[in-house]
Amino acid sequence: DFRNVSFSDKVQAVAKSLGMKEPAIVQGMYIFKQPSVGGVVTPHQDATFLYNSPESLVGFWFPIDNATLENGCLWYVPGSHSNPVTRRFVRTQEGAKKLLEFRGADPIFEDDQWISVPVNKGDLVLIHGRVFHKSERNMSALPRHAYTFHTIEMKDCQYSKENWLQPPEGKQLPRLYDFVK
Repeated sequence: DFRNVSFSDKVQAVAKSLGMKEPAIVQGMYIFKQPSVGGVVTPHQDATFLYNSPESLVGFWFPIDNATLENGCLWYVPGSHSNPVTRRFVRTQEGAKKLLEFRGADPIFEDDQWISVPVNKGDLVLIHGRVFHKSERNMSALPRHAYTFHTIEMKDCQYSKENWLQPPEGKQLPRLYDFVK
């Protein structure tokens, strides 16, 4: 069950080691990258989609299968966590033609700036919210599935009301340390 992974003692220990005082889980998703058809994930910063101030977004990425060059492992631009967030995916004003839109633009990185990060199933990859990352198409005969979720620090931070994803009205984002087993 994904809740048991997301709120596990091990995940809480990692969050504490990162200095998170009141982390909340913003979203979780299971990534299906099927053999021969699993598509490209274009370069992006996670903070484009889940912005908070001051920025504290951290992605927890767990490969369910070995992630290799052939099946679409993650790629990063070293040092890109120092880049500001220049593109945001936000809710539009009420009555607008589109409900959501991108604002701003991402920088373009040359191919030689990217490094691949093959990892084994069961590993944990932590992704800083400003790190530019991507994955290529799954060209193998094997799947490359992953489970990921994103946390933000809530202590002295504000989750943007412009973000596309919001908690239900009258509710708050689930706090990592408050989960009762």
